Amino acid sequence: MTHGVPAIYRQGGLLDRLLFLAMRRPPDTRQPLPRGPRPARPNFATLMRAVRYVGRHRRLAILAYGSLFIATAAQLIVPQLVRVIIDSVIGGVQVQADRASAIQALVGALVAIILVSGVRALFAFS
Repeated sequence: MTHGVPAIYRQGGLLDRLLFLAMRRPPDTRQPLPRGPRPARPNFATLMRAVRYVGRHRRLAILAYGSLFIATAAQLIVPQLVRVIIDSVIGGVQVQADRASAIQALVGALVAIILVSGVRALFAFS
């Protein structure tokens, strides 16, 4: 057990104390659950009133949800483009012969990120 451990830690049981401190469990800091009356069941009447309100403004709601989905999709595309950039750089480092295609992929991904950011901004703030 003491193989590879510096001598200073083996003196006077210091190693045992360090292991004990490292392996002990942290104190339980959770608060007990409050006891009291149960919360009231949700009232779906308010939700139904909101659905009826949205039904009156169907075109605006469809536009808002469409913008939301397009902005979310544009936000999810950016990490995929970053993956293309990273793969191009790593592949470009390993294979120096195909340098032009790696640079072309980097520039293409850069332009795509700029375009996707513009689309995201347009649909997120409209």
